[in-house]
Amino acid sequence: MFAKPQERFKMTHAPACDQKKYRPDQGQTERPLFRGKTSLAGLAGWLFISCLAAPQAHAGNKLFSAKSLEFEGVAAKVTITVEEGLAGVQWINEDAAKKAYRFDVVKGVLMVTPTHSATNDHVSVVTEGGVSVTQSGSNNTVSVNVGGNDASVHVTSRQMPPLELRIPGHFPMKAKGVSGLWTVGNTGAPMEFSLNSGDAHIGNVTRAKLEIQGSGTIHTTRVDESLVATISGSGELDVKTSRLDSLDISIEGAGSVHVGGESRTARVTVQGTGDVDVERVKERPQVTVDGVGSVNIGGW
Repeated sequence: MFAKPQERFKMTHAPACDQKKYRPDQGQTERPLFRGKTSLAGLAGWLFISCLAAPQAHAGNKLFSAKSLEFEGVAAKVTITVEEGLAGVQWINEDAAKKAYRFDVVKGVLMVTPTHSATNDHVSVVTEGGVSVTQSGSNNTVSVNVGGNDASVHVTSRQMPPLELRIPGHFPMKAKGVSGLWTVGNTGAPMEFSLNSGDAHIGNVTRAKLEIQGSGTIHTTRVDESLVATISGSGELDVKTSRLDSLDISIEGAGSVHVGGESRTARVTVQGTGDVDVERVKERPQVTVDGVGSVNIGGW
């Protein structure tokens, strides 16, 4: 008599396939259940190989074929990790966030934008007189004009769910008018990042254009080749280290910029009370200050 199936085999679940696979316990002798060439172990092996050969399109791990990545108007906690050898952009948490984001591939660029439902905030105004309300849902900003009357404004924002992506190494990326908490790994590729508000932690990048419009903070591990840093408001930009051919810094307001490492050339413009600190510049920098801002450049 044959042993009971549950005593001879273990059942496991293959994460990239909905099929189930059966494997004999170690030390067990395979016994054919049918006469001829067919055995349960052979059938299990065939099912397992078929599972591996099937496309790895598992729910929650959608893969987009693209050459670069671009965000616009996304306000959320966004985590982007780098995985060498990946064939495209992988959406990790599609099941939890698919209603809030739209993904479109246009001429090799994967565009990520919020859906209408994700940006449709509710605004309520209480006043005794005439009032004019202008709302921008994508930026969560409201302007109220009251003709000599007191008014209270309540804005209820729909919090966008977190977004988790994987990208290949050396994958260019752009982010326009974004906010929230952003974490980006070491891409080693060109980066353009425009932050309205929130906090962004970015790894190693090249040819970077970093902008803060408001009171956000950008921390970058390393920038190579060139850096253009622009702050409008009271934002803070910190580059831990760099090796640059050119550095261009512009501040309007009370922002601050710190750049570690070294640049061959530098141009700094401060309008207001902004502060700039650059570790080292080889050639004589071009500095313009209009206000009470401070500029400290190592070597000069």
